[in-house]
Amino acid sequence: MFADKPGEFAYPRELLLRLILMSVFDGGLSSREIERKTRTDIAYMYLAGMQHPSYRTIARFKVDYPDLIDESFKTTIKIAKEEDLVKIHHVSLDGTKIKAKTSMNKLTNEQQLKIMKQHLKESIELDEEDMELGEESEKDIISINDPDACFMKNKKGKWEFDYNGQIAVDDYKGIILASYITNNPTDYYELIPLMEQVQSNLSEIYDETPVNYQVSADNGYSTDMNTEYLEQNGFDGYISSRKLSREQKKIQFIR
Repeated sequence: MFADKPGEFAYPRELLLRLILMSVFDGGLSSREIERKTRTDIAYMYLAGMQHPSYRTIARFKVDYPDLIDESFKTTIKIAKEEDLVKIHHVSLDGTKIKAKTSMNKLTNEQQLKIMKQHLKESIELDEEDMELGEESEKDIISINDPDACFMKNKKGKWEFDYNGQIAVDDYKGIILASYITNNPTDYYELIPLMEQVQSNLSEIYDETPVNYQVSADNGYSTDMNTEYLEQNGFDGYISSRKLSREQKKIQFIR
């Protein structure tokens, strides 16, 4: 089922699962990036047994087996706890921009998108193996290569097509407790879903899910809604305000 071309032997689920889990621990990588690493990164080359599944194969596996991936990720956290590598005292949250595999020269506007979708529809009718571009997007500008990517400003102040990788880490040994990719350009609305994923994963390994632990995040998560969520759910939250961050930057600049 998970082969690059018809007639080829399928890739084992274990192989694809290893690659996806590794990509999660690397902060969340796109399927295209995973494929590239099976050719350039020795760790991924080892996990793939020197094979190179295409990004389409990896993407299909993600879509078809989300529960298997989720359970496997929870199992890794459970094993880490059994090895005394997890002590839930302080959990840190952060987001980072992950550059999409596209360029400014490969863009299309909304009108062109409609034409492309019509062509896509016709091609699917002729060949069921063609890959769909995905659900209809409200974005006025999209990337042809990465239609799910969003136009974002990176840390250098440059606008580009990116994904926003979210991650929650236990401060004891740096074990990743939750991680996912979103095309939301800001972190404002990501604290709650990220914390709920943390709690869901912890509930699998603890008889009583830990609460009252410290949660820290930068000013990208500084909203009244996030502060209220942490307080109402018994977390000891530490989130830098935008005003404080600006003042700290001024002090560093003066020094």
